[in-house]
Amino acid sequence: MTNAGVAGRRYVVTGSASGIGAATAAILRRRGGEVIGCDLDDADIRADLSTPDGRRALVEQVHEFGSVDAVLAIAGGGRTGLIETNYFGAVATLEGLRPLLAQSDAPRAVVVSSTSSLAPADELVMRACLDGDEAAAVTAIAASPSGGGEAGAYGVAKRALNRWVRTAAPNIRVGRGRYRPQRRRFRCRRHARGRVDLRERRGPHRGGNRCTATVRRLSRAAGVGR
Repeated sequence: MTNAGVAGRRYVVTGSASGIGAATAAILRRRGGEVIGCDLDDADIRADLSTPDGRRALVEQVHEFGSVDAVLAIAGGGRTGLIETNYFGAVATLEGLRPLLAQSDAPRAVVVSSTSSLAPADELVMRACLDGDEAAAVTAIAASPSGGGEAGAYGVAKRALNRWVRTAAPNIRVGRGRYRPQRRRFRCRRHARGRVDLRERRGPHRGGNRCTATVRRLSRAAGVGR
């Protein structure tokens, strides 16, 4: 994708202060895009997506900027609640900013999943997530003998997010069209084949969280043209 596919577009990137989010925001800015970075610290908008108040604050503050062309829900990790941030935070971001996306001629929405989502997940937790019952999901994951407790919440959250994208997203109208989920594998082939040490910090491959191949594909997914 050329700079023309990014230049002049406005992007909202959650998790923009570190890792994949920071690298994606940087490449979008280099290509001429306007980026509204959202994170706990060091961001244009500081908000905690693990809480309902933080999600509302993010949506309200982004609305002050006006229309947006793309939302990249990348925030995750473990500084705050895992299932709260990775599932409920991502869904609230996409749903809350949908009216702003609808004002774009070429809206895009990107969510980031993980291979951790391939692990078996407690259906009780999954159902609570998809029903929007955050309290029940948090309680169930902590009590689930097969869910790995709080440590297993990351994979469960990503699995639930995958299912939400496949089921809920196609029914969401944006402007004249709908969200049309496209499944893409962002992990680069060299990493997948074990040819790169994930601790490596030199060259284009700087480890899992800053893999150049990953962030380039994310920026393409949020841009216009290929």
